[in-house]
Amino acid sequence: GHLGPVTRIVSGCRPEQEEEIRAEFYKIQHRNSNNNNNDHQLRLHFTPSFALGGKHYKYSNKPGGLYHWIRNNTTLEESVIALVDPDMMALRPVVPQLGEGMSAAPVTTDGYRD
Repeated sequence: GHLGPVTRIVSGCRPEQEEEIRAEFYKIQHRNSNNNNNDHQLRLHFTPSFALGGKHYKYSNKPGGLYHWIRNNTTLEESVIALVDPDMMALRPVVPQLGEGMSAAPVTTDGYRD
């Protein structure tokens, strides 16, 4: 299973939506907590809207939200970050493969360790 934290980046929601999302995550976190240091594995980060042209082009929220999270996260300790859409499903664990010298060439063809 996944060992690191997961952060949901939420962009451009209204205050009442933020309250609902926080309450939902609180329930999930405490339902899955076994007092084994996993209390902060599920995280939230709220950002302003980065939609271009008002609310007509919401797809700029993903890069803008990620940038906001990186610039405003004072406790960022991870050396690898995976940007995953909420509708994606992982069939195998995502394992970063950084070769010696950290070459830009892909290590495997599908991005997973065999």
